[in-house]
Amino acid sequence: MTAYADANSFVFFALDDAGNYHGLCHGSYIETFWMTGCTCYVASLITNKEDRGKGYGKFLLDYVKEKSKEKDCKALILDSGLPRVEAHGFYEHYGFAKNCYGFQLVL
Repeated sequence: MTAYADANSFVFFALDDAGNYHGLCHGSYIETFWMTGCTCYVASLITNKEDRGKGYGKFLLDYVKEKSKEKDCKALILDSGLPRVEAHGFYEHYGFAKNCYGFQLVL
C-alpha cells in the first residue's frame, strides 16, 4: 500500500511486492450535518479489470475504513453510476447499503 494524504483527503494505491499497480482509492474526509460529524467520502475505487475478484478492492476499502475510524468518522459513503451493477454487488457484499438517489444537472 502506498498512500498520499493530507488532513482532508487521500489517495491509496494497491501495489504488490514487486511494485505492480492493481488499483486505487481516492476520497476525502468531510463534516456532514446528516451524519453529525466526520464522514469519509470515497470518490474513486478503481481496480484493473484483470485484477477484479482478487481482493484488491476489499483491501483498499479495509484500509480506508481503518484510517476513517482513526479519524473518528461516522461512516464511509460513496456513489456509483446506475449501469455499474457488478460494482453495486461488490459494495453490498462489503456491507454498504443503498441510502439515497444521486442527481446531476448537465451544463
